[in-house]
Amino acid sequence: MRQWIMRAVILMLCAFLLTGCSQTPSAVQSKLCEVTIEEGTGFRTQRSSVTVRSGEDAVFLLIPEPGYTFGSVDYADYTVLSSGGKQTLTLCGIRDSTAVRVTFLPCARKLRYHGNGGLTGKGEESVTLSVSDGKLRGNTSQGTHLFHWEGYTLYAWNTQPDGSGVQIGLGSRTEVSEETRDLYAMWQPWSDEMLFSTQESTDGLLLTGFAGKTDTLCIPPSIHGQPIVGIAPGAFSGLASSTVILPSTLREVGADAFHSSAVEELYLFDSLTRLDPLAFSNCGALAHIHINAATAPRYMTYFATFADKYDRLLSLNDKPKIVLFSGSSARFGFDCPLLDERFPEYDVVNMGVFAYSNSRPQMEIILSCMQEGDVLVHAPEFDASNYQFCTDNVLSHTLFNMMEANYDALTMLDMRTYDHVIPALSAYLNIRTGVEEGSYAFCPSDFDEDGNPSAVPTYNAYGDYTLPRPNASSSKPIYGLPVRYTVEAFTNEPFAESLNAVYDRFANAGVRVYFSYAPRNIEALSMDSTEKARAELDAYFRRTLHARVISDIEESLFSGIYMFETDNHLSTEGVAIHTQRIIRDLQAAFMADTGL
Repeated sequence: MRQWIMRAVILMLCAFLLTGCSQTPSAVQSKLCEVTIEEGTGFRTQRSSVTVRSGEDAVFLLIPEPGYTFGSVDYADYTVLSSGGKQTLTLCGIRDSTAVRVTFLPCARKLRYHGNGGLTGKGEESVTLSVSDGKLRGNTSQGTHLFHWEGYTLYAWNTQPDGSGVQIGLGSRTEVSEETRDLYAMWQPWSDEMLFSTQESTDGLLLTGFAGKTDTLCIPPSIHGQPIVGIAPGAFSGLASSTVILPSTLREVGADAFHSSAVEELYLFDSLTRLDPLAFSNCGALAHIHINAATAPRYMTYFATFADKYDRLLSLNDKPKIVLFSGSSARFGFDCPLLDERFPEYDVVNMGVFAYSNSRPQMEIILSCMQEGDVLVHAPEFDASNYQFCTDNVLSHTLFNMMEANYDALTMLDMRTYDHVIPALSAYLNIRTGVEEGSYAFCPSDFDEDGNPSAVPTYNAYGDYTLPRPNASSSKPIYGLPVRYTVEAFTNEPFAESLNAVYDRFANAGVRVYFSYAPRNIEALSMDSTEKARAELDAYFRRTLHARVISDIEESLFSGIYMFETDNHLSTEGVAIHTQRIIRDLQAAFMADTGL
């Protein structure tokens, strides 16, 4: 009897356990939970609520407003992953329907903008805005939506109310710190609208002429209540004004619009989309172009690294430094923290961005931040020799791509010394209209080389591209473009003469210039680039260039195994090899030049 009772109890217990095992998980898994992110200040969500099964994670994409950064979440178990200027919030192991409060905090760095005669829509004389973190310097407000002053155009910010301080373009960068910095609106009165002749177009007025004489022509954004959207061909031909300020409403400027004008300083907004390449034909006095940002930036990945690297240069203006310059082979070619460690008396900056854009204007901007005793290591890429050896003064639209994140860098250039300036600007303004909008809150380090958001920073503070890059599985060239490493390839045009003229400017400023060789897949050379031909080329550079050649040309030629997706971007292992070599080369050069 006792055995029977025990057997029955065991059977009942097993039945209970089996029932529990089969029903409880099923019940849990079938339970649906709605998770909602409450509305808050400083951010928006891609979607405010999601429905998940109990036990699953709820994932939200949070997009910060400019000047705000992630603070906290009132949920115990969560992760936040920053990528592309956004935060991916994962709420782990949801059990019940819930509403979650997310807090975004204003960034600590702030700029206080003073209308300086203008007022906000609420009648305020000043506005304080947070500046997005992540950059050494911050982008200023574009301004045109902040203040209004009837009869005046806001054309810049300044650190002094009377304009005697540092001028900063709208949207360009300025120094920011934990202490609020004051910037003052700079205004220019409109030229008398009665002196303009106009004709109607589909969406506003087209300017056809100007009967006045003024040192500064400030075109009003509207006449008789209608927006100024275009300037007709030849409208301001022969204009005597030295400064021209175009309105943010302007969309089109026709051929010869300012033909043979005396304009020296030109202010425009990047909302201008159709600038005829000949709009400023025969304008030999045009020295400086000031671009104000009126639209969202487009080039926020690798092109925008130039602005970040320039910020680092400016921050080191009075300190001894080693500047590495080339195209993208430099971005992918160095471990600058190791260089910094081996040369503690110098700060290191990697200025490599893009090889297929004239190096001369980039080097001119770099030189403006260098001083006596600094070191420039130049390693031009031979597949882009026309650009890298400064063989001409022609600009391309890609220069403006690199300047977009801080247009003020352009003001360092005297445009009278360059060719094809307006056509390059024209192409830039036109092409960018088809590029997806970004945000000044984004950093290039938020994206990988292909523009995809990255979960980890892709650039370090020195300017190196730092994502791990595996060796290639084959040494076979990526592109079918063999490059010539022969003397003949560099004597058909005055390559050395052009580059030497730039090197001389650095030398005259007391900067030591060293010539090195950019990394290259040895199998991506032309058939006539034999070892003998390469030795002859090296000897030619050593006797011709006004810079010490510090590297071995043969050591610059890597097996394709050490390349990453191109024939001159090094893998992580390739970077380690190349950096150790450049350290050795610099140590030898320093010993030869200074005895130290």
